[in-house]
Amino acid sequence: MKELRGTAVIIGAGPAGLTAALELLRRAKVKPIVLEKSGY
Repeated sequence: MKELRGTAVIIGAGPAGLTAALELLRRAKVKPIVLEKSGY
């Protein structure tokens, strides 16, 4: 496995945010951090 090339912060864990995180990890080898608003 290739070494990770950086970190990206994604705001929102909806379908678009999770897809973006997955694609960043798969294609660009960037570590995604997904943040979601808490309901509490």
